[in-house]
Amino acid sequence: MLIAISHPTSSIFSAIHWMGIKRADLGKDEPQGLDHVVHEMQLNRGRIREVEAPLGVTLECTAGRIWITLDHDPRDVILDPGQAFVVDRDQRTLVMALEKASVRISRPELA
Repeated sequence: MLIAISHPTSSIFSAIHWMGIKRADLGKDEPQGLDHVVHEMQLNRGRIREVEAPLGVTLECTAGRIWITLDHDPRDVILDPGQAFVVDRDQRTLVMALEKASVRISRPELA
C-alpha cells in the first residue's frame, strides 16, 4: 500500500526546519549514476539523503520507515517495509529515515 500525504507546507525543508535538523545532516547518495541495477543504502533515524533517482527508478523500503519527496511535487510519500515508490517525475528526490531504515534503489533493466 502506498501512502501519500499532502498538506499546505508539503516541503521536506519545512519539516527539516521544524525538526531542527541542520543542513549539514543533508547528505547526497550517488550510487555511481545507478550503473548497477540495484543499490542498497542504510539510513539512521533523521538522516536525509538526496538520491540520484531519475524517472522510472524504484525506491523500496526494506526496513524501518522512510519519507520520500520530490522537488515541486506536493506529495510526501511514506513507506513501510515491503512498500515501494516508482519515481514518476524528473525532479530532485529526497529520502528521510523516520526511524532507522534500509532502502533499495533499483531501475528497470535496459532491454
